[in-house]
Parts: sequence; structure tokens; C-alpha cells
Amino acid sequence: MKHAHMLCVVLALSSGSLLAQTTFPLQGSLKKTTDRTPVDFANVLLRKPADSTLVVGTTSDEHGAFRLEAPQGTFLLEIHALGY
Repeated sequence: MKHAHMLCVVLALSSGSLLAQTTFPLQGSLKKTTDRTPVDFANVLLRKPADSTLVVGTTSDEHGAFRLEAPQGTFLLEIHALGY
């Protein structure tokens, strides 16, 4: 019984921290300014402004589209593509 009670306490405490880690979708499409063709396979990164620590990153697909899940906050958006 003691172990079951302890398990319930641990689950109750950990569920609160899971709810606090809400993320938000960030999506977009990368296109060249010259001819509006997609910029495919570019790295899309979110960094903390204070120290440039990487928060989350992804790669655009063959159509230039990207989607990532980010925590609430203010970030620097960084995009790297070969040839640019």
C-alpha cells in the first residue's frame, strides 16, 4: 500500500510538469526572392536571444515548407541553406 501511495504522489507531481511544457506550432515556407521558387532542405533553427542556445530545429522539405514545435517565449530565427 505504501508503494501505491508513493506512485500516486509521483504521478501527480510529474503530470503538472508535463502540462507546463506546452509547445506551439511554428510553420512557414521558404522561397527565393528572385523567382519565388522553394528553398528546399534548409536548416531552420530557433535560438535563445541571451546566449544563442539552440532551442529547436528542423529542415525544410522539397517544397520549402517547415514546421516545428516551440515553447512559449522570444527566440531568434536562424535559417541556413547551401548556396546562400
